[in-house]
Order: sequence, then structure tokens, then C-alpha cells
Amino acid sequence: MADAPAQDSAPPPATVADVMQPPLTTVEQNDHVAAAAYLMKRANATALIVTQAQTGQPIGIQRRGCTERR
Repeated sequence: MADAPAQDSAPPPATVADVMQPPLTTVEQNDHVAAAAYLMKRANATALIVTQAQTGQPIGIQRRGCTERR
């Protein structure tokens, strides 16, 4: 019996690492809103990760629209 011809395998599914946009810009939860807006503009970012001041652990996301309303 002859072996079946090799078929092209599908590429592996995309991962978050394939589509993310480093580097990550962060602010601490007690930072001033104006400072967050400045960082977003300087980094050309639409969002920042908010971290807990004592631990540096992420606790939220600050989006550009939310910062501009203040």
C-alpha cells in the first residue's frame, strides 16, 4: 500500500504575543489624571494599565476617552 502524499498543515493559531503592541505603559492608581493623559499622548497609546501602588500588580485599564472627560 502506498503512503498518502504529505498535506500542507495549517499554521498554528495566533497567540496574544503575535498581536500585542509592546512596550506596555502603566500608571499607578493614585497618579494624577493629567499625568495619565500626558503618558498616553507621549506613548501614542489609547489605554494604560493601572497598577496597585504598593505591589505593582495590574488592577485596571485607563482608556483615552475616560481621561479626556476629566
